[in-house]
Amino acid sequence: PGTYSAAVQLRPDQPGILPSASADLVLGQEQVVALETGDPLRTISGTVTAAGEPCANAAVVMQLAGDRPFEIAATATDAAGAFTLHAPPGKYTLAAQGFKAGRPQVYTLDVDATVADVKAAAMAVDLDGIWLSQLVDEKGHPLQGFIDGSGQPMHTDAAGNVQMPPARQAGARLILAALSDDGTRALGISLAPGERLAETLELPRAASLTGKVLGADGQPPPRPVVVTIGVPIASRLDINGNEIATWSGAGQRWKALPAPDGSFRFPVVPVGWDMYLDIRDADGGLDGGVHVGFVQPGETRDVGTIQWQLSRIVGTGESQLPGNVSVSGTIVDTAGKPVVGVWVRYGNSTSGGGTSDLKGRFSLGQLPEATEIPIEGRLRADSGTVSTYWRISTAAARPLTLTWDPATASRPARPAGRGTSRPPAELP
Repeated sequence: PGTYSAAVQLRPDQPGILPSASADLVLGQEQVVALETGDPLRTISGTVTAAGEPCANAAVVMQLAGDRPFEIAATATDAAGAFTLHAPPGKYTLAAQGFKAGRPQVYTLDVDATVADVKAAAMAVDLDGIWLSQLVDEKGHPLQGFIDGSGQPMHTDAAGNVQMPPARQAGARLILAALSDDGTRALGISLAPGERLAETLELPRAASLTGKVLGADGQPPPRPVVVTIGVPIASRLDINGNEIATWSGAGQRWKALPAPDGSFRFPVVPVGWDMYLDIRDADGGLDGGVHVGFVQPGETRDVGTIQWQLSRIVGTGESQLPGNVSVSGTIVDTAGKPVVGVWVRYGNSTSGGGTSDLKGRFSLGQLPEATEIPIEGRLRADSGTVSTYWRISTAAARPLTLTWDPATASRPARPAGRGTSRPPAELP
């Protein structure tokens, strides 16, 4: 029961509808509604350009003009930037989307199709900074496919061309993937800040990855985990001088759930990424990882066994490994006055013990027992972030007094080699 509208559409392949008729339907009764096709549909055609160049695969939406507009039809431009819509006689507003300074902007054009067709309605949109590219194979033949970034794939037009807005996050490396529709070709793309998408992207044969997630006892994880592809975006030295890669997840598409025996498979892997495989469970209690590196076109690589381990801190914050020492103390400057706002952390920890309070006091937990460990203190200043390093013994039973003196602080010496290949769980 209720009020409904019924409409006639002359050709299902043509976007647009004819005027509709409404009727009040009553429960248990059959309502007969007479519909007339009325006047013939008007054809509204035009082009979308930017800086004088045609915009392929651009969305064009037609709305009824007036104070209460609603969408009548939508279509996409072809390779020449042309579009065609069909609608009953009337006045309409056409809308196309462009980008300005990396932000979507909607550009509109009013058309009057009350007495005749509207031809060559020209819409000029601003695509400032837009990335235009073409997907091809190794012979230069256009490919049908899409570029996926941030879970919003941009598909090609009939000529293999694709348009994509620039990165929304300034100063960050952008991780993208270009894939053919048939899933046989895939290219991993990692763009540095300020770098643009290439005008031509040659998609190689996709690779595949297999492996297994097991613990030190040779058993699969006791609860479900997710294997994720990550792409290194930078590197840093930890407090011990080891080089640690910071990485960014490649997106929801590149996640796999291991089978009950711990085995997993990525059937399509883009060629061109320096990859890490990382495992996590829902509560963060299990983790592990392995550096895969680059794969070759068409390669099927078995990465072997990724060993999972218990994380030091799980969701409850309680230690799952031997040792649960807490260290507290006060941070003072060379004059003995408290230093406020110093973020204290141990080793590679990204959580640390918070910041020193108004009296310079801090507390740091979850430390190994009876050992000397490095402690780093960070303080944000006008010149940027400054640090001081200490080495303390967790066997000390009394509160510590740590002197803040960044002028004489030196980072621990970097050992030979590149350190661990295990990426951290979080970006810095």
